[in-house]
Amino acid sequence: MLTLHDRRDTIAVIVVSDRRDINAAVLIHASDRRDINAAVLIHASDRRDINAAVLIHASDRRDIYAAVLIHASDRRDIYAAVLIHARDRRDIYAAVLIHASDRRDNDAMNTIKPHGSFIL
Repeated sequence: MLTLHDRRDTIAVIVVSDRRDINAAVLIHASDRRDINAAVLIHASDRRDINAAVLIHASDRRDIYAAVLIHASDRRDIYAAVLIHARDRRDIYAAVLIHASDRRDNDAMNTIKPHGSFIL
């Protein structure tokens, strides 16, 4: 349950709670505290979209790599997750190598020079 601290917050929560929209109640509570991340996080969690919740949480923290990594792994797309990880680390060679090996695309793997540059 919510811990209410002032009159404004109490009124807002009661109004939406009466509509049986508890998610909206908590959302308003968090927004009123200027904690938008918490607000959207709660909204997504309440909708049982944990991926969206963690994604928003990570992007709000400006950790885009973590956000997309969680998104990709949650979708059981490990290839996409590791690919993004490699790109984010500016390791394009590793990224393309992982892409090619995961897709069993030997031709693509052979177009990568040992030092990491591409053969165009």
